[in-house]
Amino acid sequence: MVRVQLINPPNLGNSFRGVGFYGQNLTAALEKIPDLDLTDQNPQVIHYLYFDPFFLTLPPFHRARTVVTIFDLTPFILPTLFPRGLRGEIKWQIQKRLVSQADAIITISQSAKADIARIIGVPKEKILVTYLAAGKSCRPKKVKQENFILYIGDVNPNKNLSSLIRAMVQLPDEKLVLVGKAFTDMNLPETRAIRAEIKNLGLEKKVSLPGFISEEEKVSLLNRAAVYVQPSIYEGFGLPVLEAMACGTPVVCGRNSSLPEIAGEAAVFADVSDSSDLARKILEAKKGKLIQKGLAQAAKFSWEKTARETARIYEDLCHHSRL
Repeated sequence: MVRVQLINPPNLGNSFRGVGFYGQNLTAALEKIPDLDLTDQNPQVIHYLYFDPFFLTLPPFHRARTVVTIFDLTPFILPTLFPRGLRGEIKWQIQKRLVSQADAIITISQSAKADIARIIGVPKEKILVTYLAAGKSCRPKKVKQENFILYIGDVNPNKNLSSLIRAMVQLPDEKLVLVGKAFTDMNLPETRAIRAEIKNLGLEKKVSLPGFISEEEKVSLLNRAAVYVQPSIYEGFGLPVLEAMACGTPVVCGRNSSLPEIAGEAAVFADVSDSSDLARKILEAKKGKLIQKGLAQAAKFSWEKTARETARIYEDLCHHSRL
């Protein structure tokens, strides 16, 4: 029996993002594994489910073997889009030193693993990949498909939403739905810029921004959408791509970072920096030839598999001096 303590993100706001989704689904799957005791009492392994390079989320001393999950290091891949300033740099140097002392680092794609090894300077052998998966609610439903393009996620600069919005100018018969809590937060400069671009291009009647929606509403939208588009220039994983595939929805994304690794041969790949190419690939994806490939690709990922691989890391740390 291996005793493991899971440490959730200190910032409750992360529960709206992939971080919270990861913690909830991983915990639920780990609870079903025999010989694993999730406890706060005298743990042998402490697993920090979240790492923020610019906030002090790790303790300076450890009372057990430690595992840290790093989703990605996007701000260091695209530094001009994510300026960190002096205070951020100081906290990063502290966090980098602390995470380097962990016994193991978990990340969510081989692409992210390579980035973490290079940026933090830890041996690749210390970094283990355990993939995310779509939730069980993401599955095909008998609903009428509608003529709209769907995006679900945040408004961060790496999401490259301007390219998708500009592509809509070249798709006069399509509508666009942008889903995410951030789209209704006018305190965010990225949100204000997105809304201004929609207005300047005369797309107000073609683009809807419903904000945060429930899991049930999300699955309904994924099923009804003609195409799901992930226009990002960088992703540590790109979970909505898998969620769309699991619902039987064709996907368009860029051939960059982790996206080819996650999408396999089940997506239409576009030059996401070129809004004209993005528009062409959206029309290509609407032909629906990738639906079965998408369903098969999504089926390769499961939280049960992720939990088994994570539990194996805990066991290796307890039973061996090194991974």
